[in-house]
Amino acid sequence: MRKNCFLVIDPQNDFCDPNGSLYVPGADKDMDRLAKFISDNQKGVEGIVLTMDTHNVMDIAHPKYWVDNEGNHPAPFTTISKKEAKGRRYTTHMPNAPENVVLEKQKMAVEYLEDLDSVGKTHTIWPEHCIQGTWGQAVYGNLMDTVLDWVGETGVEYLLFPKGLYPNTEHYGAFEAEVPDSNVPETTLMSQQVQNVLGYLDSFDNVYICGEAKSHCVANTLAQLIKLFKGTGFQDMLTRYVVVEDVMSDVTGCEDMNKEIYDEARKLGFRFVKLDEIEL
Repeated sequence: MRKNCFLVIDPQNDFCDPNGSLYVPGADKDMDRLAKFISDNQKGVEGIVLTMDTHNVMDIAHPKYWVDNEGNHPAPFTTISKKEAKGRRYTTHMPNAPENVVLEKQKMAVEYLEDLDSVGKTHTIWPEHCIQGTWGQAVYGNLMDTVLDWVGETGVEYLLFPKGLYPNTEHYGAFEAEVPDSNVPETTLMSQQVQNVLGYLDSFDNVYICGEAKSHCVANTLAQLIKLFKGTGFQDMLTRYVVVEDVMSDVTGCEDMNKEIYDEARKLGFRFVKLDEIEL
């Protein structure tokens, strides 16, 4: 059994670099601190998993996926409700597609918003971010350089774990889309990719969770781990997960979002530490 692994949620330029399209204030400093810690403790770090938010331009959470009834794309940070989509205040943007294809996509989008609404969630339009193949999708430079140096020193490879490429559902947490589609395995907890990563994490005594953003993707990753193990015979496995509180930052204005997830995680045995409290 290996001891220490870092699960770093979405440490990418669009979130972590001040020039990123969805920069999270403080994220660059988070990643610089993490990079220094890994560099200073190379032998004690035995595994690194980096999740990567990965999108198309025409993603359901991006402006160009939608138009309003005046033909304009919604501005970033707009919230679209199921009522607005059903009433065609917003429609899916497919200017060159046959009408039946447009109607089918609109129907799918409305059903998606209804599914979100049924569990008390809303749908936010974000600036285009983490577009596959772009600088914004790439891992924050200082952290990536540090990870590559760690590989050279330890002979251990890091794992890259992309999520979010299916364009018809948001995908905050590492392991499952906001609305999983059983016909699209990568959106579900039972996909082979997810099972492989979970199996890898299970081989460590301590899995240190950090990354961006605390209010969204980190919180939803914790919620998905709770969903996997709570009420099962394996619930005690949650105690291997350690939340590194000072290596994550909130989206501005969302500082109190998902507080209940962190509260439940504490109750279920997740450990919470600061980076300088970790002894490897």
